[in-house]
Amino acid sequence: MRLYKYLSPELTSVLENQMVRFSQPSSLNDPYELKPHISSLMSDEEMLTHFSQHLPSMIDDEYLKLDPHIKSVFPYGQFKKAMTKILKNSEPLMLNTITTHTPLFSEKLFETMDKFLGIFCLSEIPDNELMWSHYADAHQGFLLEFDSESLFFNQKRSSVDELRYLRQIQYSAQRPSITLNKIKDFTPFLTKGTQWSYEREWRMMLPLAEASQVIEKENTKIHLFQFPHDAIKTITLGHRMTTARKAYIKDVINSTNQFDHVKLYEAKIGTTDYSIFAEECSRT
Repeated sequence: MRLYKYLSPELTSVLENQMVRFSQPSSLNDPYELKPHISSLMSDEEMLTHFSQHLPSMIDDEYLKLDPHIKSVFPYGQFKKAMTKILKNSEPLMLNTITTHTPLFSEKLFETMDKFLGIFCLSEIPDNELMWSHYADAHQGFLLEFDSESLFFNQKRSSVDELRYLRQIQYSAQRPSITLNKIKDFTPFLTKGTQWSYEREWRMMLPLAEASQVIEKENTKIHLFQFPHDAIKTITLGHRMTTARKAYIKDVINSTNQFDHVKLYEAKIGTTDYSIFAEECSRT
C-alpha cells in the first residue's frame, strides 16, 4: 500500500535526519481529534451493582473511623442499618453526580492522551489539490511516499497493542457516542467527521516518551522519531517549489547512497482539467 505525507518546503530536515514528527492530538487541525462523545463511564445498572458490592466495606471503613465514645452509644449493627438506608436513598443523587461529571472526565482523559500520544498522519492519495495547498504550503512543499511494509510501521508488541502500527481512519457524519467500559478497541477514537474524508487518512500512534529527539519550540514540544531510509520510496517536488529548494533537496538525497533507491518526481498541473500528476525528473 502506498501512503503519502505532504510537507511544507522548510521541512527538508525530514530527509536530512530521517526523523518525522508525531504530533500531540491538540496540535492537529481537527478539534475533535480523539474525542468521541463519552455518554457515560458505565451503565446505571453497573454503577449501582458496583456500589452495592462495595457498600459493606465502605460502611465498615467509616465505622472504624468513629470515636470510641460514639461507638459505645451507637453499636455497629445499628450504624450499619442506618448507613445502608442513607446510602441506598442517595443512589439517584450519586448517579446524577457521576453523569454531571462525565464531561469533566472526558476532558481529563483527552488531556492525559495529549501528554502521552503522538500521531503521524498519512494519506492514500498523492494528488489532492486541497492537501497540496494546506499541508505543502500552497504547492511549494513536497510529498513523500512511504512504504507501508517498512518495519517502522509495524512495531506492534502484542496482539492487543493499539499503538505502533498503521490504523485507517473511519469517517462518519455522526460523532461516536460510547459507554467507556464497553469499548472493545480504539476504533471510536479513530473516527473523524465526513468533512475530512477527502484526506483518506491513515495514521500511526506512538508514545511520546519514546521519541528519538524532543525540541522545545514556542511553548510546545516537537517529538521526532527516527525512521529508516528505505521507508521512503519516492519524493515529489511541489509545482510551485522554488528552484533553490529543488536544488537543495537534490543535494540532500544525492549526498548518501542510502537514498539511491528513491525516485524523484515533480508535480505538474493539467492543461485541460484540474488534475495534478507526477512526472519523473532528474536527480541532478
